[in-house]
Amino acid sequence: MCARFTLRTRPAVWIAELAEAMAYDDSAGWLLNASKATEALSDWHPRYNIAPTQGVWAVCTDEPPSVQVRRLRWGLIPAWADDLSIGQRMINARSETIASKPAFRDAFRSRRCVLPADGYLEWTSGPDGKQAHLIERHDQQPFYLAGLWERNRKVTADGEPITSFTVATTTANQATAALHDRMPVLLDADGAARWVTHRGGLELLSPAPEDWLTSTPVSRRVNSPRHDDADCLRPRDDPQSLF
Repeated sequence: MCARFTLRTRPAVWIAELAEAMAYDDSAGWLLNASKATEALSDWHPRYNIAPTQGVWAVCTDEPPSVQVRRLRWGLIPAWADDLSIGQRMINARSETIASKPAFRDAFRSRRCVLPADGYLEWTSGPDGKQAHLIERHDQQPFYLAGLWERNRKVTADGEPITSFTVATTTANQATAALHDRMPVLLDADGAARWVTHRGGLELLSPAPEDWLTSTPVSRRVNSPRHDDADCLRPRDDPQSLF
């Protein structure tokens, strides 16, 4: 399961990382133009509580060898769908069926994306209600959520396309299993480059390494998707946490 994530890392960091990883093996011609990508992100700002139906920056493939930075809506709306609300049920795609399920199989073949991120959130239940946990890398470096994207022209009255995405999930590793039995597919830059340029497939959709991640209980302010500020991620035991 993945229903919230964060992106506080500046674009220059992850754009350079992905561009280098893609250039390492460009035999198929897939390249990310770093300067063009940076220009597309001119209005970027840190995100502390990215939620479904919101717009997110993603790195996508379309017609080969195009690799572009696009703004996508979270919650995949298949090209054949005529109801926008279907996206709310398509925020995640199980890795076990991502290549065969009708809603995802075409995008798996030709429309992949990665979502730069540096944390995601899971909730547990306790006597005081729901508690959010921020899961991030020990070294605080970014990772990349494996995803698929689609273009739909049926759900708008004027036929203008809506571009949307879903996040691939897999079984939780031991580091996160106590919080949830599923986790998003987290890739390093090389894995992200292989996924988005179709140099890798289902073998990439596996749990993150056990030594990658740490989790921290954070402020209940993050429970509401209306909040998107640094206070959302204050550790629960911080005296300034907003509950």
